[in-house]
Amino acid sequence: MKEKRPVYFLSGIKEIIIYSQKPDELANFYSKTLGYGIKKEDQDILVLLGSSNIRIKRGENSTTKYHLGFSIIDIWTNALVQNLTIRKVDFIQKDSSFLLKDPIGNEIEIKIESQKPRARITHSKNQTKHPQENKWEYVYKNLPFKKLPWYYENIDFDIQLALSRYLPLPSSILDIGCGPGTQAARLCATGYKVTAIDIAKEAINKAQEIYSPLNINFLQKDITDKSITELGTFDGAIDRGCFHSLSPEQYDRYINNIFFLLKSKGILILKVFSKEEPGNWGPRRFEIEELIELFLPKFKLISFEKSAFEGGRSYPKALCLVLEKNLLAT
Repeated sequence: MKEKRPVYFLSGIKEIIIYSQKPDELANFYSKTLGYGIKKEDQDILVLLGSSNIRIKRGENSTTKYHLGFSIIDIWTNALVQNLTIRKVDFIQKDSSFLLKDPIGNEIEIKIESQKPRARITHSKNQTKHPQENKWEYVYKNLPFKKLPWYYENIDFDIQLALSRYLPLPSSILDIGCGPGTQAARLCATGYKVTAIDIAKEAINKAQEIYSPLNINFLQKDITDKSITELGTFDGAIDRGCFHSLSPEQYDRYINNIFFLLKSKGILILKVFSKEEPGNWGPRRFEIEELIELFLPKFKLISFEKSAFEGGRSYPKALCLVLEKNLLAT
């Protein structure tokens, strides 16, 4: 079995291009030290990081040296030290950061971030109007998905934190309501085994087209349909905005299906609109007590955070729950 290791979420740069006479050696350094895999694109080597990429091209090393800024959640600093030591990488550890250099002299600074979520809170009442019938197909067929309110290229910080705590690599994950696949792509690039589902065929088509180079199993599926249990079982599931879009009549089917889809002590990371978000636009809002009551006894609450949905325009207030499958409910 592949050895499990902590999840390093590195952020700060979406993509940077580095030229090297020995691109394979440089790519191996970044992948083994900070990354989660290497992908070839034409003549380039792409090192996949938690929320950014390093593109390495063959060529003369630039006389200009980069100062690369990343970040790591503080609970994994000991694991990072161990990783650097094993790989015999020289580094300097300060109170709030690590300093090191890559083989061609680029400086790397890894800042240590606290576990506290840092989502911003604002509000906007702007809404997209669409017909209720087949609304998700309509949305993904007719609207630019990058302009949708929930679009976000990375993984929300509270979800990152939950993954780091409860789902070490290489766990298998079901991404529920994946939309155009941005979250599934980041999960895959990080090293998870990902199956991503959405009720809208148009969303799945877009995701398959954009992320075809990645090993993600994209499927058009309804999480409330009984046939969903044919997918097998997973170590964890992530729901960033599906459950709060369902009708109350669908809640029991959703909860029962998730229960059967998760392995023993499997983890569900659930993110929904909070009752603290003003207005009545968009999806339903929840209080933590209501969610606990809905998911008992099949799940038990491990932790929850008051946060917000990152990306988009309004950063609506949210609740992010970590729920564990309750074996006693079987």
